[in-house]
Amino acid sequence: MAVPVALEGFGPGLAGGIVAEWYVADGTPVDTGDAVCRVESGFIAIEVEAGGPGVLRHHVAEGGTGGEGLLGLIVAPGEQTQPESPAPRVEPDPGTSGPVESEREAAAAPPHPEFEEALVEAVVVPFPKKFSGAPGRAWDPVPGDAVEFDSSLFGESPHDRTAALKEPGGSIPGLPLWEQEQDPPVEMETTFTRIQQEARATAQVLTMTMVVNLGEAERMRGAFEREWGEQGPAPMLEDVVFRAIAWALEDTPFAGGTGAMLVATTECDLAFAVREPAARSFRDGVTARAAVGDEAFESAAWLFVSLASLGVSSATPRLEPGRHMSFALGARDDAGRASLKIAYDSALWSEGSAARLLARVRDILDLPYAMLT
Repeated sequence: MAVPVALEGFGPGLAGGIVAEWYVADGTPVDTGDAVCRVESGFIAIEVEAGGPGVLRHHVAEGGTGGEGLLGLIVAPGEQTQPESPAPRVEPDPGTSGPVESEREAAAAPPHPEFEEALVEAVVVPFPKKFSGAPGRAWDPVPGDAVEFDSSLFGESPHDRTAALKEPGGSIPGLPLWEQEQDPPVEMETTFTRIQQEARATAQVLTMTMVVNLGEAERMRGAFEREWGEQGPAPMLEDVVFRAIAWALEDTPFAGGTGAMLVATTECDLAFAVREPAARSFRDGVTARAAVGDEAFESAAWLFVSLASLGVSSATPRLEPGRHMSFALGARDDAGRASLKIAYDSALWSEGSAARLLARVRDILDLPYAMLT
């Protein structure tokens, strides 16, 4: 006797569920307890098991709606009972909210009268793409950013609408969220020039520290050292950190340019400057560093200092004129973690933007192989 493959007893949570995948092909022998398919809805996913041994016959195709009805049958080998042709995949219309009539009719017609009690009418629940009509943003707002707020839904009266801010702000160092209107009006360029001058006059060198995990970075360095062998440049752990910083800066207004590296050893300080480190391959960057750099050290816009070989756990890097940020890496502890401290110009970086940069460097070092793409 045929055994139904159905969702009986799982409750209404799977009403309108989609047969996401058949694990076992149509016509394949199965045994009791074998997982034969997976049904998903917006709230739950469940694997359906075979209720007995036999040959599996599909009733609902992948992508079809199973609801709480019959998904298939398990028949004895050689049994002539044949299911109807699998129902075609039905893509719900995001704009609709009611059942799909064709699916309702298909679910209402039992393929086998002897299993009529096992059939339950499927209720199709559409899965619209949320916010599909909303335009994408060119940037993601963060707490403190000033954004334009349109309250036109509250009414048409000028008193019912919130006026849009005339200037950006929040994340721009020294730029207030808004200013009182002046009479006569002041040109925007004049306003920004004044704000930049005020920010520069009150600029400070601020510092920030984050602990980073260098375990994956060290494994990546070792892998490349073995791959390149004696014929290639010998990569250092500092090369991986230097590249991670360059990659993180690519998401900021300070992308590109030249970066400098200073590695303190027991005998001397090794200084290099590499042009466009994020734009070249990892091996090319290591080769340039091994050749004592390809740019003048003084021309670098940012500096990375490593004190790891000397066992210094943490240090504050010096921010020299002409550079917007400096980084200092300390020695690793037994767990492979080290402190990464930055010194930055408060006229060019806000606390939030500096913290986001540090967090980006940390995330890259957690998965450094992403820098190889």
